[in-house]
Amino acid sequence: MKLLTRVLVCMFGLVHAAAFAQSVPMTVGYTGISEFAPLFVAKDHGFFAQRGLDVELKRMTLTSTIPAALVSGSLQVGGTTGVNVLQAVDSGLNLKVIAGVTVTMHTDRNFAAVRRPGVPIRSAADFVGKKVGVPGLGAFLHVAFRKYLIVHGVDYRKVTFVEVQIPQMRDALRSSLVDSVIAPDPFLTRIVQSGSGEVVSYFAEDLPDSLPSSSYVASTQWVEAHQQSARAFREALTQGVAWVAAHPEEARHIVGKYLSMPPEVLATIRFATLDATQSQAQYAMWVSIMREQDMLRNTPDLHRLIFN
Repeated sequence: MKLLTRVLVCMFGLVHAAAFAQSVPMTVGYTGISEFAPLFVAKDHGFFAQRGLDVELKRMTLTSTIPAALVSGSLQVGGTTGVNVLQAVDSGLNLKVIAGVTVTMHTDRNFAAVRRPGVPIRSAADFVGKKVGVPGLGAFLHVAFRKYLIVHGVDYRKVTFVEVQIPQMRDALRSSLVDSVIAPDPFLTRIVQSGSGEVVSYFAEDLPDSLPSSSYVASTQWVEAHQQSARAFREALTQGVAWVAAHPEEARHIVGKYLSMPPEVLATIRFATLDATQSQAQYAMWVSIMREQDMLRNTPDLHRLIFN
């Protein structure tokens, strides 16, 4: 009996050691927007750990810095915009989309063009000659807003765009550094509630449905060496998406933990359409939009870009 017990203990120890040895460390970069709720949930509720992933979350200031961080190895996975992904690949970086963050829908109210009170901006045409703050030049909100201007017959080259970090957008409006900002939640809600800005347009209504606003990306080298982990990461996020849909109030509290948002702002967060899966067809829409704005030199190989 004692021998059997020792054998069982040894077997348990070997299994435990094997599981520990298979744990894959991953540093995942994210930015300060509520769309990363499923990522936060998957971390806090153990969805990653259940799949053998040792995930460390790292907050990044700008999405535009994430592709370079992936290639350098300081991040293994990063949440960045579809635009940044295609630009990085167009410039020669070897990246793969391994999961989705969000997609746009005509009814989205989680980002908007916001004017400074007193500035006469009421339509797309009124942005001509104005200074508009965007989270990143050439990033999702910048390119999507230019698409909105194009749809309404406005030459976006007649608008001055400047880069303003999302947490500083309210101050940029208050100090009259810009006439308008293109802001995402939860900062959009904070700007409007404080009286620092007024919504001009929830311009998602002028974008295609199911356009990938953000994606999780990794270097091709990392994905090829960790295909099982990449799929496990996507599975955990899918579980996180379902959890957020079933527990929106609790999800807001978790978002507050990672983004340091006050309760009064968190209570009004409107989650975007969360989707952990993305396809070649969805990225083809970005290719069309970016070509319209002369942003791509080459034709991206979407079959190689999207990891299945």
